[in-house]
Amino acid sequence: MPGDVFGELYLRFMFDVIARRAGDHLHWGLWSGLPAGGEHFPAARERFAEHLLSHVPETVRSVIDVGCGLGGIAKSLGEQGRSVLAVSPRADHCALMSEAAFHNVEVRCESFETLAAEPADLLLFAESLNFFARDIGAMLDRCRAILRPV
Repeated sequence: MPGDVFGELYLRFMFDVIARRAGDHLHWGLWSGLPAGGEHFPAARERFAEHLLSHVPETVRSVIDVGCGLGGIAKSLGEQGRSVLAVSPRADHCALMSEAAFHNVEVRCESFETLAAEPADLLLFAESLNFFARDIGAMLDRCRAILRPV
């Protein structure tokens, strides 16, 4: 399927060119207020993570980070004292994160579709929601089944 090829190429590019170690951010970043230019890419990636984390309510204690990449956001959430389940179907990413042993972060190498997990306060799809576009209804049903009732 062409989407699968594109997704694999995207992930391989991000891993080979942009982020190579556990805790790196695998996203394009938030460029607002930054000048254009590749030298600002690390700052843009960090800005995106900070912006995203600023929207997580203080009451959230447990998070499932779906498509966690190399765990940059999961690592930050764990350092804030939250319990994080970092989920990725990519063995190379999971191996790096497991070796790094982030505080309060459990790593699971499996897909969200088959994940058996305790209910969580927050499901985080920082930049992975697009991988569920083929069947958004099933993905939303899955979210309802995993999210802790408010």
